[in-house]
Amino acid sequence: MEGNEGNHALDVWLEAVSLADATARRPPDNRQTALCLAGFGVACRELFQNYNTRLFVEACGAASDLGLRLPYLDTKAKRFLSEHQAAARAEGIEEFTPANALKCIQEAAIAAHDQREADLQDWVPSAKDLTFQGLESLFGLAEGKGNP
Repeated sequence: MEGNEGNHALDVWLEAVSLADATARRPPDNRQTALCLAGFGVACRELFQNYNTRLFVEACGAASDLGLRLPYLDTKAKRFLSEHQAAARAEGIEEFTPANALKCIQEAAIAAHDQREADLQDWVPSAKDLTFQGLESLFGLAEGKGNP
């Protein structure tokens, strides 16, 4: 949504918030995670194209690599994630392991938060405060160990 207004850094932060722990009443599921990772990838690609910051194209690749590991992807999500992955590979980004992908996503969320175009309400967590144990569980990573 914010990306439509040109607020791509804010969009990255909000997509990360939607993927994070304690921001929804239920843990992330395959469908919602695929949608959020696809949106995260779009915003990261835009930030890379606008600022040439390599972290954002890396995060685009990380989000797509992670998203394409999900079972039961719908055609649209798979297409977007595949496009993001191809764009990252074209920039020389190698495939991420799930643990490294999550780490890259968090780093990009923090960088985007630091250059955000606007502020949100105080109750929206800072990117530095986000944890992703629900995603770790969804992708079969070590549960209960915090961020990879």
